[in-house]
Amino acid sequence: LIFSSLTLLFILFRLGFIWIPISINNLLYAIPTVTFNEVIGITLTTVLVTFMGMDFHQFLVSSKNKESAIKAISLGAVILLTLSILLLAIVNGSIKEGLVGAISDPKQVIPSILLNFGKNTVPYLGFIFSLPLVFVSISSGGAVTRIVAKTLTNFTIAKKTSVLKRHLLTAMLAFLIALTG
Repeated sequence: LIFSSLTLLFILFRLGFIWIPISINNLLYAIPTVTFNEVIGITLTTVLVTFMGMDFHQFLVSSKNKESAIKAISLGAVILLTLSILLLAIVNGSIKEGLVGAISDPKQVIPSILLNFGKNTVPYLGFIFSLPLVFVSISSGGAVTRIVAKTLTNFTIAKKTSVLKRHLLTAMLAFLIALTG
């Protein structure tokens, strides 16, 4: 996360910090055009993902007192908001500078920026900039596989099957989950 954030900050530095106020202005200008369904879709999915994953709750649960929890939440909100605005500025600047080609899937914008910016700066730097995304994907896939394996071993029927069959079933289920994107 630190390497990725520093990489994105380096890209923003090279594109120019002028993209920050431009991006904030574009964001504020776009707010009235957002539909109710988009607000509900984004808000509801974000809230549900946050509630379902204990990633964020563990910090609240481990807080010493109410004040430290509030301070931690506020600091986290400021950091995430700052990173979001920086990311928005990088995407806006990269689109205007031609670092983003014709992309049909919005999920490919950031990898495309990292790859193209790196290639335009130093040969093979795009590959190095893209490595954190690869590591995150591998780790996410590993986490899904561990969850599937743990779930399968908890079933009584699965305990009676051979280890090889459980591993094959785990791999097949993890692969099917990965196909959903």
